[in-house]
Amino acid sequence: MSQLAVGIIEVIGLSSAIEIADICVKSANVTLIGYELSQGNGMVVVKIEGDVGSVTASIQAASNKGRIYSKKVIPRPGYGIEDLIKNKNTVGYKDLDTNIDNNTNMLSINEDIKDSKVDEDIEYKKINEDKEEDVINNIEENNLKKDDSNKKYTCNLCKDSKCPREKGDLRVNCIHYEDKDTNS
Repeated sequence: MSQLAVGIIEVIGLSSAIEIADICVKSANVTLIGYELSQGNGMVVVKIEGDVGSVTASIQAASNKGRIYSKKVIPRPGYGIEDLIKNKNTVGYKDLDTNIDNNTNMLSINEDIKDSKVDEDIEYKKINEDKEEDVINNIEENNLKKDDSNKKYTCNLCKDSKCPREKGDLRVNCIHYEDKDTNS
């Protein structure tokens, strides 16, 4: 790793992290490495680098704004620490040697994403059309069942096909209706 110092600031929320990164970059001669989302509680880690004085000054300036959970300046980090600071989880980090390759890859990735979104939209529409057809078929089947049930019997009380009572008629018209007043 180079002889630059690394500054790490942990804040709550992405909007606070963006604000802190902006303050750091504007207040001193530092370079923004990127940010990394922590596991849980909405924590975001902002990573900057520069000479020790600049990193310290920018972190001090950022401390006056926002909700900083923790901050740390590491002057001239040791060998092997670079992989912890600059890794695949760091959003915005671009290695200078692979900048051109990354931009080319990002273009192809963006096109792949667009293609997959179009495919997903088409598949989503097909699924919804299938669901609509299933709903329509179920409604039609239920209507057929209702029609069949009306043909078998007319009385919805006794469900006897010989009963002359139709749905909505008085109960006394049912051949199986027993007048409770006469029995008592």
